[in-house]
Amino acid sequence: MGGEEDLIGKKLNRFTVIGPKQNKKILCVCDCGTEKFVNIVYLKNNRTRSCGCLQKERVVQSNQERAVHGCSRRGKRTKEYRIWKSIRGRVYNVNSQDYNNYGARGIGMCERWDSFEHFLEDMKECPKGYSIDRIDNDGDYRPENCRWSTIVQQANNRRNNVRFNHNGHSYTMMEYCKENKLKYHRFKYLYRRKNLSVERATELTNNEIERCSGGR
Repeated sequence: MGGEEDLIGKKLNRFTVIGPKQNKKILCVCDCGTEKFVNIVYLKNNRTRSCGCLQKERVVQSNQERAVHGCSRRGKRTKEYRIWKSIRGRVYNVNSQDYNNYGARGIGMCERWDSFEHFLEDMKECPKGYSIDRIDNDGDYRPENCRWSTIVQQANNRRNNVRFNHNGHSYTMMEYCKENKLKYHRFKYLYRRKNLSVERATELTNNEIERCSGGR
């Protein structure tokens, strides 16, 4: 194949042709410093662009992007990423089972959090046993309105919570049961469904606990 001498000194992709020719190949030096005989046809038609370093760099970059965008740990999406995706689903996806309680109510996500990186930068890593909670249940998902909270904290912050006063204090049922070491679901059943007073619901719940423990 003629004209190979015209290639010497030319830069093709990451290769600079330095010669000499060897059969159908010609000696080139890659930008990374590696010298290699490259097929002349492949060199001309851009089929071979580097000594192999370009592909390695692309793999590293791809892995880094996946790690950042999905915040991967051992090949799995992190809890923070799953929470972020879940938020986007409930506020934007009309087919989501949670959309009626969020997006349909006008609950949105701030523009900054369209980026997972910004979400993670603002919220940091989610502590074990916590999940995301909005301080104002009628407000959007945005840095100043979100926090990592326990299940109990979230239960106390629900928009449908019923509060009651007892002995000069205001409680949600979850707060009251935790403070008085009562079974939440049993107390809720007696107080809400049976419409008993706080005192009577507390007494019956305590009696049940004592019977189960062999106290009575």
